[in-house]
Amino acid sequence: MVATKIVNRTGGKLRVREGNGDVINMWFEIPPKQFGRVVIEPNATYRRFRIAPNDLEMNSDYCTDNKIVYVRMDGYQRLFLDPVPRTSTMVRKTIKNTTNQSVVLQEVIDAKEGEHDTATTDLEQLESRKSYVLEMYPEGEHRKYWVKVINDPRGIEITELLKTSKSFEVAFDASDNLSFDAASSFSLRSYVPGFG
Repeated sequence: MVATKIVNRTGGKLRVREGNGDVINMWFEIPPKQFGRVVIEPNATYRRFRIAPNDLEMNSDYCTDNKIVYVRMDGYQRLFLDPVPRTSTMVRKTIKNTTNQSVVLQEVIDAKEGEHDTATTDLEQLESRKSYVLEMYPEGEHRKYWVKVINDPRGIEITELLKTSKSFEVAFDASDNLSFDAASSFSLRSYVPGFG
């Protein structure tokens, strides 16, 4: 048996059901920022799952290949599936906000022509002077991670830093821009959600 975690990154409630037409074998709901699990036997009969409200289809082969499936909403309010393969390793990182303001950690998924537009998700609001341990997947080439001050278009991309550092601190530099501690050299660039 293998389990696939279905994570709701849409902002609304999702309903997952298995079955065809009026025959439903199981169903469950996933609130925003929560997850549910589908457990399958890889060599068993082919199974089909539908994710409402848009009736996205996910089959048992897809579940066999992926350990996590994020359900996301793009800039045009279209839902799409964003998988993490079973062979991938999620990373746990400690991020400390040393600023005097709350900042937000965002995940930006690049558009995929013919399938979906860019999707931006606020993963966590990092309160001032607090540390957070977060699990992310920076190896996916279509995923980018950003830290930005709330209600401010400027931000700093941290994707590459997530691949190397175990922990880091978010701070303001002498010009009052977001930066990381002196040990981390990282370039600051402007960021507007959906165009990063």
